[in-house]
Amino acid sequence: MESPTIRWFVIVEEDVTAQLAGVLREGTQVVLVRRVSSIKAQLFSSRVDPDGNIRFHQGGWWSEESWRDNTLHELKTTLVPNLGQLYSNFQARQLLVSTNDNWPFFKINTLDNGTVIPIAGIDLQVITTISEALNFTSVQYNRCHY
Repeated sequence: MESPTIRWFVIVEEDVTAQLAGVLREGTQVVLVRRVSSIKAQLFSSRVDPDGNIRFHQGGWWSEESWRDNTLHELKTTLVPNLGQLYSNFQARQLLVSTNDNWPFFKINTLDNGTVIPIAGIDLQVITTISEALNFTSVQYNRCHY
C-alpha cells in the first residue's frame, strides 16, 4: 500500500529485511523492528536508493534503558521520513516518459532503431524544468502506442 499518510510498523525476531524489501514498492513506508533480545531491538527504515532499489537502512537501536530514560540516543536517523523532503531530490534517477508526436505539446523524432528523441514542445519544457528542480537528469522517452 502506497500512501503519504499510511506507515507500516513491523516487529520481527529474524532478519527479513532482504525478503521484505523485495516485495515493497516505492512509496511504501515501513519501519522494521528486529528484536535481538528481550531488552534490545534494531530499528530499520525502508528507503529507495539512488539505483532505484528499495532497501532497509539501519536507523539505530532501541533498548529498555533508552525507553526508561526517555531517550533514543542510539537513533541515527528519522525512521519515517518526510515525503515532501524525501522526494525533493530524485538522486539523479531515471524517469520514464511515454509520449506521442503531438505538437505543440511534444515534437519527437523516432530513429530507425526505435529510439525516441524529443525535439521541442511545451511538455518537454515542463519536464526539463522539473528535472532540474528535482534532480532527475536522465530521461528515457518511449513512444506511446494506442
